[in-house]
Amino acid sequence: MIEFKNVGKKYSGGSFGLEKVTFSVVPGEFVYLIGKSGAGKTTILKLLIGEVKPSSGKIIFKGHEIQRFSRGNIARLRRKIRMVFQDFKTLFDRTVLENVMLSLYILGRRGKEAEAEAKKALKLVGLEDKYNYFPVQISAGELQRVAIARAIAGGPEVLLADEPTGNLDPETGGEIITLLEEINRDGTTVIVTTHNAQLVDKARKRVIAIEEGKIVRDQKEGAYHAS
Repeated sequence: MIEFKNVGKKYSGGSFGLEKVTFSVVPGEFVYLIGKSGAGKTTILKLLIGEVKPSSGKIIFKGHEIQRFSRGNIARLRRKIRMVFQDFKTLFDRTVLENVMLSLYILGRRGKEAEAEAKKALKLVGLEDKYNYFPVQISAGELQRVAIARAIAGGPEVLLADEPTGNLDPETGGEIITLLEEINRDGTTVIVTTHNAQLVDKARKRVIAIEEGKIVRDQKEGAYHAS
C-alpha cells in the first residue's frame, strides 16, 4: 500500500531530513514512528501527503509514485490519506460540528449529507453531545478528538497522526491512542509519530525507530527502546 524506497530529503542549507529510508506499510497496519524531535518523523508524514517532495528515491501509494503527482492528484491523494496535527488546526469561530463539516465540504459533500457524516464521525470519537460547542468551551483532549473526527470524516484509507498526545496529560493521551486503535480495527491504516515511550510499550504495535534521518530499527510488536 505504502512504500518508501531509498528516500532522501535534503533541505536548503544542506541539512538532511531523511537518508536512504526504506520501508513498506500494508493495508490495515498500525505503525509507530518513534525518535527524538528532528529525527525525521514529521518529514515522512509530509512526504506521504505530498506537502514536500523527496530529494531522492521513490514514495509509492497503491502503485503510484507520489512525487510525480500533479496538484490535482495531490488533492485527491489527501482524500485518501488524512492527517491529524499536533496543534489541532481548529477554527475557533466555528462550532465543533462546523469544523468537521468543513473537511467534508472539501470532499464535495454538501448540506444534510455533510452534516450527517460529520455527526457520525463525532459520535465515533465520543463527542455526540458537543456538536454546538465552540473550541474554547471544550478541553484539549476533546479538541484532539475533533481533529480526529475531521480527519476520519469521509472514510480515508490512511490516517496519519503527528504527536497526537504531545499536548495532553497521560490519561487523556491514553484515551486518544485507544481511539486510534479502534479506528484501526475498523480497517483504517494508522501511522502515529510519538516520543511517548509508555504508550508505545503498552501498545506493542509495529515500531519504526528513526535517528538523524535514518531507520535504525523496524520491529513487529516492538517497544520504544530496543531490547
